[in-house]
Amino acid sequence: IAGTWNQVAYAEYRLTMTFVQANELDKALQHAQIFTKLCQENKAEDRDMFYCYEALATVERARRNDSGFARAVEQATAYFEKLNAEHRAWCEADLKKIS
Repeated sequence: IAGTWNQVAYAEYRLTMTFVQANELDKALQHAQIFTKLCQENKAEDRDMFYCYEALATVERARRNDSGFARAVEQATAYFEKLNAEHRAWCEADLKKIS
């Protein structure tokens, strides 16, 4: 694997979304969990943590896991609330997709 931890983490994000589109939801969940773990281990910024939980929410909705979806949306929303105005503007459309 090449790149910084953040680049690797966002590669995991892209894999998550690719596997959701391919309806390979176990793989999507695995990559969303790796993305989240990388961000947690590296004390990622709130914006990055928002995207971890946005990705998990997307997967859990596709898996029809209502409780997992609700938890992920709650976490995404909590991180969204911590963002500055610039990052909120960047993330708002993605929050609406899962809300």
